[in-house]
Amino acid sequence: MRLCIIETGLTPARLTPEHGAFPQMAIRLLDPYLPDAEFSTVSPVMGETLPQVHEYDGYVVMGSEHSVLDQADWIDTLRKWIRDAAAADQPLVGICFGHQLMAQAFGAEVQRRSWVTGATDYSLTANSRTLCSVAYHHDHVVTLPEGAECWLSHSDCPIAGIAYQSFPGCSVQSHPEFSTSFTRALFEYTRGGELTEQQTDAAITSLSSPLEPEPIAQRFAATLSSSKTNHA
Repeated sequence: MRLCIIETGLTPARLTPEHGAFPQMAIRLLDPYLPDAEFSTVSPVMGETLPQVHEYDGYVVMGSEHSVLDQADWIDTLRKWIRDAAAADQPLVGICFGHQLMAQAFGAEVQRRSWVTGATDYSLTANSRTLCSVAYHHDHVVTLPEGAECWLSHSDCPIAGIAYQSFPGCSVQSHPEFSTSFTRALFEYTRGGELTEQQTDAAITSLSSPLEPEPIAQRFAATLSSSKTNHA
């Protein structure tokens, strides 16, 4: 299985030597559940051309320091490419920015609202379980795309996970690829910038809760594995 990571944001250079870049984090998240997968990265945020939709068996659209509400050619191009990939029945998963852009591509509304940060307990809508994952966003998906279902929710972010019915697609607002150590370093990096001192302190304190990336990674892997059928 050949999978492509779509890099939509750049890891702060100061944090990369210890923690790796965002695509490496996605690979570390997925590799245990997709041991036969080969991963490549394409970086539209760095001006690279998006692949033809059938070039890979599935795609992961990453998070970003940019907003889906920004007016940028590469964001517009990626939004259209997502629709083309879905029309071709290609598996797509999205994280944070990717979650929002996928939803937007299929008609959902995204709005700028209050910051949600730190280790956050999300409810799985199919049962009474919760999982803890890292939130770091102030854009929110506020309506569901037609024909899609919400599978993760939180009081501060009701549409925190979307499952698509018309193609193999799944996304989350949180960052399951972030480790506790990277998240702590990232919050410190943005202290006094994106986040106030008080917000930073609260977000770092929340990291005493153990993160639970496995349920999201498993769902992503199941979505991406549908490519085996599509390309058999």
